[in-house]
Amino acid sequence: CCGAPIAFKRDVFSVPGATGCNNAYVNPHGVVHQTVTVRRVTNVVMEASLPTLRDTWFPGYAWTITYCKSCGSHLGWKFSLVTGSLFAKPHEGGGVSHFYGIRGSAIVDDVEMQDEGEVQGNENDMAGVD
Repeated sequence: CCGAPIAFKRDVFSVPGATGCNNAYVNPHGVVHQTVTVRRVTNVVMEASLPTLRDTWFPGYAWTITYCKSCGSHLGWKFSLVTGSLFAKPHEGGGVSHFYGIRGSAIVDDVEMQDEGEVQGNENDMAGVD
């Protein structure tokens, strides 16, 4: 796709209750999405629909589909804490107010996009849309 930057490596994190920051999740249609969770994104737009709890992978979080602002490719989902949720309470350290799940197939490390030997990768590198 377009290679637009979408997230910094330093923003990758493990959602409380998950088994890591890179997991496989299956939607109701049987499609497996290898997903990386990040705190912040850039160059991303949300689908014009209300967040839903239906078939959420993270109890207490509603999801909205996200797209690349530059090329319109499906990047993943924004997960937002539902007010009054019994599952995740950010003020108690057990959750976060929102985060993003980016499809692994949509990510390309910016080091891979550079000429060989030109850039050394680090935690500040951007990940872009593949």
